[in-house]
Amino acid sequence: MQCVLIVDDKPENLYLLRVLLEGHGYAVEEARDGAEALTKARHTTPQLVISDLLMPVMDGYSLLREWKADARLKAIPFVVYTATYTHARDEQLALDLGADAFVIKPSEPDVFIAHIKEVLGKAAEGQLRPPHMPDASENVLLKEYSEVLVRKLEQKVEELDVVNRALNMRLAELEQLYTTAPVGLALVDREFRWLRINERLAAIDGPSVAEHLGRTPRELIPQLADVLEPIFRRVLATGQPQLDIEIHGVTPADPERERDWVASYYPFAGADGMVDGVGIVVEEVTERKRVEAELKEQRRRLAELSSLSSDWFWTQDREHRFVHVSHDSGKDFAGTAEVVGKARWELPIEVTPAQWAEHRALLEARQIFRNFEYSYLNSRGEICWNSVNGAPLFDAAGAFIGYHGTGRDITELKQNEAHLQLAAGVFTHSLEGIMITDVDGTIVEVNNAFSQITGYCREEALGQNPRFLQSDRHNHAFYAEFWQALKTRGFWSGELWNKRKNGEVYPELMRVSVVRDAEGVPRHYVALFSDITERRAHQDQLEHLAHFDPLTGLPNRLLLSDRLGQAIAQCQRSGTSLAVAYLDLDDTKEVNDNHGHYVGDALLVTVSHRIKDALREGDTLARIGGDEFVAILCGLERPADSYPVIERLLQVANEAVVVNHDGDTPGVNADECVQVTASIGVTFYPQDHVDADVLMRHADQAMYIAKQAGKNCYHLFDVLQDAAIRTRHADLLRIRTALDEGEFVLAYQPKVNMRSGEVTGAEALIRWQHPERGLLPPAAFLGVIEDHPISIEVGEWVIDTALSQMAAWKRSGLELTVSVNIGARQLLQDDFAERLGQQLAAHPELRPQNLQLEVLETSALEDINKASATIRACHMMGVSVALDDFGTGYSSLIYLKRLPAKVLKIDRSFVFNMIQDPDDLAIVRGVVELAEIFHREVIAEGVESRAHGDLLLTLGCDLAQGFGIARPMPAAELPQWIVKWQTSAEWTD
Repeated sequence: MQCVLIVDDKPENLYLLRVLLEGHGYAVEEARDGAEALTKARHTTPQLVISDLLMPVMDGYSLLREWKADARLKAIPFVVYTATYTHARDEQLALDLGADAFVIKPSEPDVFIAHIKEVLGKAAEGQLRPPHMPDASENVLLKEYSEVLVRKLEQKVEELDVVNRALNMRLAELEQLYTTAPVGLALVDREFRWLRINERLAAIDGPSVAEHLGRTPRELIPQLADVLEPIFRRVLATGQPQLDIEIHGVTPADPERERDWVASYYPFAGADGMVDGVGIVVEEVTERKRVEAELKEQRRRLAELSSLSSDWFWTQDREHRFVHVSHDSGKDFAGTAEVVGKARWELPIEVTPAQWAEHRALLEARQIFRNFEYSYLNSRGEICWNSVNGAPLFDAAGAFIGYHGTGRDITELKQNEAHLQLAAGVFTHSLEGIMITDVDGTIVEVNNAFSQITGYCREEALGQNPRFLQSDRHNHAFYAEFWQALKTRGFWSGELWNKRKNGEVYPELMRVSVVRDAEGVPRHYVALFSDITERRAHQDQLEHLAHFDPLTGLPNRLLLSDRLGQAIAQCQRSGTSLAVAYLDLDDTKEVNDNHGHYVGDALLVTVSHRIKDALREGDTLARIGGDEFVAILCGLERPADSYPVIERLLQVANEAVVVNHDGDTPGVNADECVQVTASIGVTFYPQDHVDADVLMRHADQAMYIAKQAGKNCYHLFDVLQDAAIRTRHADLLRIRTALDEGEFVLAYQPKVNMRSGEVTGAEALIRWQHPERGLLPPAAFLGVIEDHPISIEVGEWVIDTALSQMAAWKRSGLELTVSVNIGARQLLQDDFAERLGQQLAAHPELRPQNLQLEVLETSALEDINKASATIRACHMMGVSVALDDFGTGYSSLIYLKRLPAKVLKIDRSFVFNMIQDPDDLAIVRGVVELAEIFHREVIAEGVESRAHGDLLLTLGCDLAQGFGIARPMPAAELPQWIVKWQTSAEWTD
């Protein structure tokens, strides 16, 4: 690749030549003047040099002379590329000095590249001509070179003179503009001293132009210095202009008047390109601000007046198209955008053809129109109405230019008209009687229904006072309350007994309302009423059916509940007791099956009457369904006072009932005699201090116990037993919550070999971290869940939690056997071994041999065959089993033989007392010997002291646990305890 050295003092020329040459496959080197070009050429030896002529330091002619004088460089082609030296004598001088080509800028790229290729081609063929040196001496060449330079300088001087004259004219124009500018202009240096300022700005500040120069704003206008100086600093620091900054204040020229200016600040750069000062342009806008404020206030007032008006305003052009609508016209359609530019008949409004014709005629005649009404659908699909007024507009010459006018939303007015028409129709045709009076109570209007209900025609009623309709059913207090309600609430409603014209008294449902005027003053009373004679009779019938049993006529469950509530309240006031007796007739199903339902119903009616007669006055008997009755015995001084009454109820219920044949009932052919007994459950209030519903439920529970006892008897509800059941139920619910909320935790009590000092394992013991009661031991809650399904869930949680903790210990380097306690219900589950296997499979990193199950001896004996099979299944998985609290159960040798447990655990009660009690010592010794005989391991729990451990070692029991060794502790503390215990080894000596 051929290398070309380009020499030019202008970067843009270098860039363009580089792009052009590199685009044609040439490598390029650059130099900024002749001296730099010589240095680079002597190091890189290019194949061609292209040089400008007019350059600093060393121009192109001097470079050419040096180039051709250098033995190493003179053979390298030299091309002159110039825009300044374009005279023929300039070219001839370059050729005389040895240039191989002379190209004038600008040159077309293709032409320029052709020159380059031509020169390089001649150089390659050795056809470049040598420098043409004329016969004259070196002095002649220098003279020609000097003449070229002088001529070029003279040319430049002439050009500069022309430019200078133009600049002077421009400066004069700018000075004139600067002086007469309608805005303030100034220039400050970096110390904020005024360098230039025009008369306009000087007049604003006060001092003259001469007084400003060389001084700072703080010296001349200290009132504004704190505002200006930060702005100057920002411009000088950032080099960025600060535009349109509003300034408010006073000046020394007019200190009493506050003024407003808008100023912009521009960075002013010196010859070196550095920001040397700040140019300032200031325009006083005090008057403009005042005018703008006045205009704004006028607009605000106009908008306020417009908003207070219910009308909106519009203007149309000569084609009747809207050109302006006020803001409230947004009510019309979806907004003004849908109105402007359209004629009214182009809008989606509803008008009859006749209305349109009349309206168009007025418009064509250029006449005023009023109350032009039309309807339209708003954006919510609702029908709205407008009324429009308009007048024609004419210009100064009298030519028609359009219409303007007002509009008003009359939707509410139209709706009110419709409501009035509707109200008139309702008033006339209403099925309810309507009576209107003035404030003095004089009837001013009635409707047709009034006459139909009362019998009085309209003419007879008008002018009367409503008192002429009164009956004698209401006293003075009733009417006083009536008028008080109208006065305070504005209405009264309720039932009223009035009298018709024929003298008949009838009930009516009435509502009376006060009608007030706009100031809230009562003007009329309106009464609406309806005859409810038939409804009242039907209501009385329904009320009886709602509260009484249709077969026996006794109160039903609803009325019983009400009376029981009243009876409880009476007991609370009087301090007496009551009994609730829940009575169920025995074997009524057999009566219905054998004798038919007619006989069964007759039996119920007869027995219910007998039971009612057997009660005391004031007692209540109710039938609550089928053959079940409830009696309320009130006013008891003590519960025993009810026993004779209850005995009578059993007696009358057991009496035979003869059902007479009436000849019309199918299946009943002769008189029949039937007999039943009763079972009664009784509870007493306030001994059973619960509400009415629970009292009945308790009596019902007692009645079922009486039935289970053989029927024909009564049973008293046991309050204490029920409380215990409720307490256990609540405890079970709380334990369920504790299990769901993660309130249970495990503590671990170490097991050790006292003789060797080895820690052989730990027992996982459940605790309840109760949020209110603190940490609870197992005795506080395990007894509650015994024999309950939740005990299985708790047991499985213990196993899973213990296995997870064992896995965590193993990951930290501690492998430990852990025993967990298993209850009887959990152990005897059919799938216990299968579920245990699933729990172990969830922790494959553990060996099943590290898990031990502790089973209470009494639990295993509940079903010894099933327990034995489960234990063997556990052994097959590798899980060992220990009999816990051994010695507290039967401890039969046959049981010990049949239960394949590998470990016997001596109960703590024997171990704790064996030092003082010979019998307990004998039991401990016997268990140790049994374990040895049956090849079982034995461990003692309850080791509380050194003495207990010493005695057990003498008996041959090496394994132990208890408070004397370590209390149960959190899982996190056990590894550190093991380290400490191993270093102690208390019994190894």
